[in-house]
Amino acid sequence: MFKSEKPSVRLPRLYKIAALIAKEYSEGLGSIKQLVYEKRKKHPRIKSLFALVSVLYQRKDEIEHLLKKTQLLDKESRIDPWVIKILVTELLYGKKTLSGQTRIEQTIKGYEQMFKAHLSDVIEAPVKEETVSTKPKYVRVNTLKKTVGEAIDAFRDEEWILIKHSDKNDYNGFVEKVAALKDGEFMVDMHVPSLLIFPSKTHFYNHQAYKNATIVLQDKASCLPVHLLAPCPGSTVLDMCAAPGMKTTQLAAALENQGVIYAVERDAKRAGILKGIVGGSGATCVKVINKDVLQCNGKEFPGVEYILVDPSCSGSGKERRLLEKIENSS
Repeated sequence: MFKSEKPSVRLPRLYKIAALIAKEYSEGLGSIKQLVYEKRKKHPRIKSLFALVSVLYQRKDEIEHLLKKTQLLDKESRIDPWVIKILVTELLYGKKTLSGQTRIEQTIKGYEQMFKAHLSDVIEAPVKEETVSTKPKYVRVNTLKKTVGEAIDAFRDEEWILIKHSDKNDYNGFVEKVAALKDGEFMVDMHVPSLLIFPSKTHFYNHQAYKNATIVLQDKASCLPVHLLAPCPGSTVLDMCAAPGMKTTQLAAALENQGVIYAVERDAKRAGILKGIVGGSGATCVKVINKDVLQCNGKEFPGVEYILVDPSCSGSGKERRLLEKIENSS
């Protein structure tokens, strides 16, 4: 008889998926929350995934410092660098331990004392919880599917309380009311009419309105370019940096699905994400073009009246994506 070999122990899937999310986030393929939620079928522990990737980016400078000092990426070049970063995050800032059942984990654990020695070189700037907790949660109503009034009524039916601010000239008063929002309360933004504001700890990822794209999780900073552009229904718009698609679908809502939006994205994977978001939103006036817009000419976009040039790096809450956490992460 042949002697059966003990099957090799594989790296926990949590770390593999977290590494993939961290990589995709670095490539601008979406926010951490979006990417985690997209991967929920590959790994159901979304809180753990979110916590790992969030902490990695919160501690990015420290981790890069340690990797440089130890030359870990060069010495262990056969290991996916994003897996290394995730395991270092877990070892130093997460559970602060690794099972050591796989060769990769054993390798990273072997650097633990070196990591701790080099950490003394770093002047730590701790993440302030209040910085995260005071940021409101913005939700844009997808008016292609429901009016703002209908959305407000729907939230009221769920026993949310609408806090009104009628004085359009009193911005300071508006800011104070937003800062004072309590659990169960929400407001309408005074600048972007389709934008609703909720307390910072409100989560919508399991809410039916989010799942069916009636509402979109989109920060105010991301909503302003389209709001200021204000294209008229029936017009032709060129969205030069379209992926992942939040502003593209906002443009479609502004056009009331009348007219044409040329949504250009040069990266094939991002273009695929763009098509998915556009399709789910109910936007029928969008033509997704997978091409480098700098290599295009005017004949490819006839009749353009408005142009939106807003790279995704300035979009839906860059600061929030670096600081965002999930409550009670496991």
